[in-house]
Amino acid sequence: MAFSAIILTIGAAFLTTVALTVLTIVSATLLGVLLTIASILPVSPLQKTAAVYIQVVRNTPLTIVFFLVVFGLPQVGFVLPFFPFAWLALTLYTATFVAETLRSGVLSVAVGEVEAARALGLSWHQLLASLILPQAARSIVPPMTSNYIALLKNTSIASAFGVLEATGVMVEMVNQNSSYVIQIMILTAGIYLALSLGMGLLGDLIERKVRLTR
Repeated sequence: MAFSAIILTIGAAFLTTVALTVLTIVSATLLGVLLTIASILPVSPLQKTAAVYIQVVRNTPLTIVFFLVVFGLPQVGFVLPFFPFAWLALTLYTATFVAETLRSGVLSVAVGEVEAARALGLSWHQLLASLILPQAARSIVPPMTSNYIALLKNTSIASAFGVLEATGVMVEMVNQNSSYVIQIMILTAGIYLALSLGMGLLGDLIERKVRLTR
């Protein structure tokens, strides 16, 4: 295969990687916010459930999470294509890191502000919406960006479970084109690097804008 065709093939595979990353960012962020809310609301069962979920999944290797989702769910009747399975596994795993990052931001909110808001008669829901979550969001942009960059790289595990994303296609191209092994690996690594740097720059831009709005 000509190297130009290899470039196009790997580039197309990165579209799958990017799609999986973007979808997971959205779903993992939503689930992470819900876990954070559950962990800080004064409802003991919610707090304990969120804490157990976060600690168990966060400290479980992502590969095992993939195995449980891809091979475990069909055993109880949930049969999906490999891409949704990969999306679900990455979401369940990444959400725990999002939740921990967001919780650290919540803990950075001044206690005096929370007490003052409570003294004004704000409910917990109002506190979360108008004070706690907005302030927490302002302090977590750098670590959250790191979480999302780690997610981008974690999508490579999906290749072992039937999803033809960038890493999986790279392996196929290496096996089929032994004369271009180094070039293929450098190309793939370079695209991963460019995407990671782009996400980092976007995170820096968001952080600067957030600082200006304080």
